[in-house]
Amino acid sequence: MTTYRELGLSTYGGECEICGATVGIEVHHINGDHADNRIENLMPLCGTCHNVATAGDFFIDADRQVRVTVSHNFDTGPRVDIPPVPVEIQLVDFHRLLPTTWELQENRRLLLLKDGVSKAYYVECHIPAGALAARLDFDTVLEPGTTDDPDADEPYRFNRAINASSEVYKSLVRDARGGRPFADIMVEWNTTYGAEKPLKVLGGQHRGAAIQAAVADGLETDRLHGVRVYFRLSAEQRVELVEIANSNIAIPNPLLDRIAEHQLGGQSRAWCQRVGLLDPQQDFTDRLSSENRMTVQVLRAFVTNYVRGTQLTGDSGAEFFSAITIPGTGHYEPDRDYQAAIRAFPTIWADPEFEEAGRQYARLHRMQVSASETAQGELRKVSFRYKAMQPAVAAGWAFVAGALRTHADRLQTLFHLPDYYDKRSSQDPLNAIQLSRAKDANDPNYRGLGTRQNQGEAQKLAELFNLIADPAYPSHVTLDLIKAAIASYYKKKSAYDADRALETARGIQRQVSRNNGAERS
Repeated sequence: MTTYRELGLSTYGGECEICGATVGIEVHHINGDHADNRIENLMPLCGTCHNVATAGDFFIDADRQVRVTVSHNFDTGPRVDIPPVPVEIQLVDFHRLLPTTWELQENRRLLLLKDGVSKAYYVECHIPAGALAARLDFDTVLEPGTTDDPDADEPYRFNRAINASSEVYKSLVRDARGGRPFADIMVEWNTTYGAEKPLKVLGGQHRGAAIQAAVADGLETDRLHGVRVYFRLSAEQRVELVEIANSNIAIPNPLLDRIAEHQLGGQSRAWCQRVGLLDPQQDFTDRLSSENRMTVQVLRAFVTNYVRGTQLTGDSGAEFFSAITIPGTGHYEPDRDYQAAIRAFPTIWADPEFEEAGRQYARLHRMQVSASETAQGELRKVSFRYKAMQPAVAAGWAFVAGALRTHADRLQTLFHLPDYYDKRSSQDPLNAIQLSRAKDANDPNYRGLGTRQNQGEAQKLAELFNLIADPAYPSHVTLDLIKAAIASYYKKKSAYDADRALETARGIQRQVSRNNGAERS
């Protein structure tokens, strides 16, 4: 037998008819009679809107139009219009679930403001430390998702992990315990996930954590702190507000990249977890650490150059040289070359050959780490241990893997680098010590192959991996191959530069010819 919930959702869809939320959808009886299951009496609502409707704080008419019936607990500031109903409903919900706000306790009306750029509505208020600490949620995500599906990807987090060892953070904790009030902690009111902690932190997470530490010690629980509370944000507004909230601190590039990657969805993270570049449930790192070296930039370098390798028509010459690239880092917007690569290969996250390439690269990384950890002396350096997790190394390796996609024998040789490297001359698959000693006659400041993260370095490494995959040469990293790769890079660079110069000269000549023809006519 069809339940009223199934009837309502099948008729009207799984989206809240008031605010448009798609998570935690329930079915409301418009006239309040739970026995009246006529289709016209059913309305899909999210948990927040359903709670406010059940409390009688808004009225739904026969045309399914909504009107808030409670008296407004806010005034609008200059140049602020009456907000849409979903924002009004969240304001009512905020008033109902967080009555400890000082303004509300004092029967003062909140001042509703609006950001003229993002168009986001917000209030500025003061919340006692005890109530604030209990309601803060540092696991703010770009797009709230359901946790009912055990197979669904966990949503991406916006915020960095709290750096408890930071002297700045320790100072904040001392201040909070000593009675210092903090201001302008930026949060979003959102009960669609983690409803018991509806204050989703957008900015000021270390100040919020310091308040929690003071409260946990039983100190300053009634101290008022200034909080800016935003309502009914879109994903784009969240990104912009996080950028504003963190514009006065040095945000690590990996965190900026991770936020940008969030905007594209969870497929890339799920792929990295499948192939072993990330552990299950692990996210891309928000800053480089010994525990996690998998940055979004490494992912972008791998994906972009693998796709460009598949587009290669030959394995030598200027095309091989010019196609390799290092995606940018440190921006809130997704990298353009990376997005172009995904558009060119729309099935990439489900492609079995690409997935195998990812698995083999993850294996190379693990073998490099393992060899370094068990080695003695110089090889134990962190830079050698995580050599495979450098964007230039990832770019060069992935480009060659993509180019050899239809050359199974050579591809398998590349894949077996972790297994068959020459243990008589190297303690690790990438022979990191020899790479670091590589010389470049054209660059007196060169500090070894793979030490820089730019296009030229990625191109040199691609030359090296291409030689390793060639049966005419050793299938492991040797000093001679390193020298040959650098020399090959400059040979192709000279050809590429010559071709560009000749093309420029031909273009100038064509323009001169056109001008002369125009004068004669």
